[in-house]
Amino acid sequence: MYQKYFNQQLMEVKIEDIYFRVTKSPFGNNEVILWFLNKSNGNVYDILGSFNCYDKFKILQFISHYVTNSSLRKKITKKRFEKWLSMMTPQDIQKLDGAEGWSKIHISQSIFNLDMVFDQDDLKMRHRLLAKHFHPDKGGDVRYMALINDAYDCLTNISKGKN
Repeated sequence: MYQKYFNQQLMEVKIEDIYFRVTKSPFGNNEVILWFLNKSNGNVYDILGSFNCYDKFKILQFISHYVTNSSLRKKITKKRFEKWLSMMTPQDIQKLDGAEGWSKIHISQSIFNLDMVFDQDDLKMRHRLLAKHFHPDKGGDVRYMALINDAYDCLTNISKGKN
């Protein structure tokens, strides 16, 4: 759905390894979508947000604030993960049961919604949010929590170079 509009580029900005692109939105006459790509994490653009009109000054102001403010980036990352987590089902976690090797790593990354390159602090934040959502004290299941902890350990070991 977005591909047609993604190619209708209005503006592009590159700051170090982060690329930003502004395109028309399929949802409104004047609305635009702000996309971003962090080259150090991959080659796929992701939606960062939208603006109700194409105002270069406001968009550039937001981009500069995003690039220079790590707490804003963390806040946006957390909100995006919370939204993703709200759509997650226990069946997504059950896929990890019995998985080994690369399959286990891939499923663990999927559970935490992470790319191959990730920040350890980001992993910890996502683990806390998953625990809040699936913990037995919050109505979750002990098995799901054990699988989440196993996935966390798997990704922690990978990030530290242990296999």
